[in-house]
Amino acid sequence: MIETKEYTITELVKTISMMNKVYDLVRLVDPKECCQLSLEDNHVVYNRICYTLWDARSRCRECSSYQACLSGRRKDRVELYRGQIYRIQSIPIVIRQENGEEIACALELIMVHDATEAEKESYEDKEQKETGYEAIKNDPLTGLYNWEGFSQTARQMLENSTEPLDLVISEVVQYNLVEALFGSEVLDQVLLGIANICREYDASLHLFGRLQKGRYIMLVSHNTFQPENIQDGMRKVGEMLTDSMFRLQVRSGVYCIEEKEISIQEMINRALLALDKVRNAPTEVIAWFDEDMKRTLEQKKKFIRGFDQAIRDGEYHLFLKPMWGEDGMIEGAQATSCRVRSDGSIDNPADFLKSLEEAGLVAKLDRYIWERAVALLSRWKNVGMKDLLISVKVSAADFYYMDVVAVLQELVERYDVRPEQLWMEIKEKSLFSDQKRLTAELERIQKAGFPVVVDDFGKASSALSVLTQVKIHAVKLDRSYVLDVEESGKVDQLFGAILAMAEALNVRVITKGEKVQPIPVRAFEKQYLHHQS
Repeated sequence: MIETKEYTITELVKTISMMNKVYDLVRLVDPKECCQLSLEDNHVVYNRICYTLWDARSRCRECSSYQACLSGRRKDRVELYRGQIYRIQSIPIVIRQENGEEIACALELIMVHDATEAEKESYEDKEQKETGYEAIKNDPLTGLYNWEGFSQTARQMLENSTEPLDLVISEVVQYNLVEALFGSEVLDQVLLGIANICREYDASLHLFGRLQKGRYIMLVSHNTFQPENIQDGMRKVGEMLTDSMFRLQVRSGVYCIEEKEISIQEMINRALLALDKVRNAPTEVIAWFDEDMKRTLEQKKKFIRGFDQAIRDGEYHLFLKPMWGEDGMIEGAQATSCRVRSDGSIDNPADFLKSLEEAGLVAKLDRYIWERAVALLSRWKNVGMKDLLISVKVSAADFYYMDVVAVLQELVERYDVRPEQLWMEIKEKSLFSDQKRLTAELERIQKAGFPVVVDDFGKASSALSVLTQVKIHAVKLDRSYVLDVEESGKVDQLFGAILAMAEALNVRVITKGEKVQPIPVRAFEKQYLHHQS
């Protein structure tokens, strides 16, 4: 059961005041940024780095607050530090500010006492335990800061700077396409080249990092920041692939920091919103976060804030698309989620999935839909539909927020459903994010008895490697992809090769037809029974 509790700032101030009478130390921590928080003038302020409590140089090896926020449950740990015992309770909470914004963090309740001889023998001293350990703060390829290193160093730079600063996000456009066309070795050289361009700037005025793939981040002095320098750097990047007609493109989004007390992640979100404006623009290469974007961001936040309540109110419904077997009969359904608002209007997944993904909430929705699907399979056993299957979506993010296999096994056991009736469907492009880990997780799913389906097969360069590493039950080909091939006149050759490969590997090929709108469960059941009669 999720134990995360929500507080207004006023409520939290009272709670902390009461807790201070019971505990030796009470503090608020944002474990993602490893930063202590304070409540000042009715808003949240990001302060010093969390691990200064231990006079350490990096985050703790086993951060209970990080684990608490990730799991939504209280986590306890005991530390022996300089002859004293620290008993720490990390409680996940959400702070609701007056402007409607929410901050997920941990409330740490700490009791301290002199260690007994028995405790000294039972616990390893924290200084010794952490000796030789330092959280990795640099990207192994480029040597620039990673998220961990950048966020902590940026926080210190923000605290110490007396001049205004800008946060800039730059991104290689069509990163996956570059990798597919030129290979990982050439791509690595491009990423190293971008890092070298970053190092040409004055290190005392600029901070650089690589967040992921082709996305770079920088914190620069507003007074000395010159957009033309960024554009010059982009031109240099674009010239790296000189032997190709393909032109490398980089786009940037800038947030002029007006509120130093907000989280680094919030600053990044604002820069990313600016980047979205020019990501696919033919000529514009850089954009600034402005008031219009701020209003758009507020609308997104309003939607995110209402997500949990919408789940509790049952506004997210299971909708189905019929799946047809080779015999022309309905063999099951593909599940999707639609939001049915109180006024009767319906939001399709395209209206909200991106916002949920950006907010890290898509896993919660997926888990909700899985349970609705399994419960439906259980009900179908009693109404003459016991052999039908349901295909549900699984996203790459799901594996970072929960043990997917454990969740699925618990659901089918609770509802007495056969695992082979629940197909787990993942888009092939999702495997780009962390292919080694995700293929291993998909293999676990398959071994647990849940068929694995790869959607949009063949659109990404990982297609063949997925088939060789995981026992895939089926692959789906998008109809638009099929039409493109037909128009090129190579349909016979391509499909002959795909079908031969699939047959050799005992993999079913499903061609997705015309765009079919999802329908409510009752409508699907009527359609199925009509076809059976």
